Amino acid sequence: MTQNKKRIQPAVGAAVSPAAVSPAAVSPAAVSPAAVSRGVRAVPVATAPAVRESSFEAVLGRVVRLAHGGTAQALSVAGEKAPVASATPAAQATPQQSLALALEGLDPELALKLRTLAVAGRDGQNITAVQANVARADAAFTTAAGGSSEDRALFADYLRRGHALACATGLDLEKPVAGWSSTGPQSLDERAWLSFGKQLAGSQPDDWQCLAFVEPGAQQISKLYLKLGEHAWWSFQAVLDRPSAAAVDKQKRALASRRSKGVATASLKAVVQRLSGTEGRALRRASRAIRARVGDLVDAK
Repeated sequence: MTQNKKRIQPAVGAAVSPAAVSPAAVSPAAVSPAAVSRGVRAVPVATAPAVRESSFEAVLGRVVRLAHGGTAQALSVAGEKAPVASATPAAQATPQQSLALALEGLDPELALKLRTLAVAGRDGQNITAVQANVARADAAFTTAAGGSSEDRALFADYLRRGHALACATGLDLEKPVAGWSSTGPQSLDERAWLSFGKQLAGSQPDDWQCLAFVEPGAQQISKLYLKLGEHAWWSFQAVLDRPSAAAVDKQKRALASRRSKGVATASLKAVVQRLSGTEGRALRRASRAIRARVGDLVDAK
């Protein structure tokens, strides 16, 4: 990937608070795309007060869509119109310019969160490990904003991987990034969730074996078994468990004989639509992580 592009840094002002600025404050209509193509830092003209985003996951979803070739209009809050202050229509901004402007206009706190997820997803690291060297994430931002369509798609994939890892470890993405670092030793349960999150972030959705069970007369999954390659099985219901291969084979036979209702598949994508509204603490947590990895969670924002 291209590495010699201009570093993108969020604008920092003394009066700026983490929640005060929205990506909607900077649109391709408010900043000249020509300035971006010349490598000059874009300075937005005076616009209406920024609209606060509903959540960090909403921002994440819109940035992912931009990286996949959308326009900066995708970052506007529903029902809001971006002020027109440029002779260049928003529709004429290239996907590269749209993403660059969106990242440029991010509040520093939101930008730091995105950087952290991108590095965690790229390197398969725990979020707390990324905190030790956040500056490394600048390279992901630089390449994503100034690179090819393949670079932007890779950036979106890094974000989805990091998002999945964060969901698997139970991280509250809405709290300040300074609070993302863990304190004290992790429990055995949390270390297991981190292991699952790393497997999820480091793999493709089609790499998994899935065995999903539903209750009679219901559509939502009530118990889920997952296996990546040669690794041991995971199971999710009320608690996270590592069942033996023999125990899973017994469940497969019950499914094959129709004593149980469910589905056996070789892709997470085949079960993701049934993962919303699930019950069971561990199953809900795994469902969020899986939906984040596949993209269903942020695409719905």
